Amino acid sequence: MQQASPTAQVNTCITRSGSAQSSQRVSGNPPQYRTGVGKIALGVVFASCQHKIRAVWTRATGYNVHKLVWRSPAYANGAWQEIKKKGFQTEETITQVQPSTRYTFKVQSCKDAWILFCSDWSPAVSVGTGP
Repeated sequence: MQQASPTAQVNTCITRSGSAQSSQRVSGNPPQYRTGVGKIALGVVFASCQHKIRAVWTRATGYNVHKLVWRSPAYANGAWQEIKKKGFQTEETITQVQPSTRYTFKVQSCKDAWILFCSDWSPAVSVGTGP
């Protein structure tokens, strides 16, 4: 008796760029969004096979610390999570993201981590991890 050969399962990987409402889209990979001229721009992209979201932003002149905040209803009751990047680092990766969830990111630049000397926040950029 001949057995049927197992069929290979194909994983379809998707890459999805984030979007922002009421913001100007500027060039970049992923597409970045900003409000006003010369303000900080932010873009996010979800990669399904790596289970990660990458946030990329522009560096604001005269600042040396970047505060990236993100939230999701599936994580910590939707509270904002903060990541500080010093120097010229303008990218962060969030790993092991939840499926079928919406993540929202914002970033601002600060001088020496003092909250009184910070740029305006970037627009909120959201990306979904669902199908």
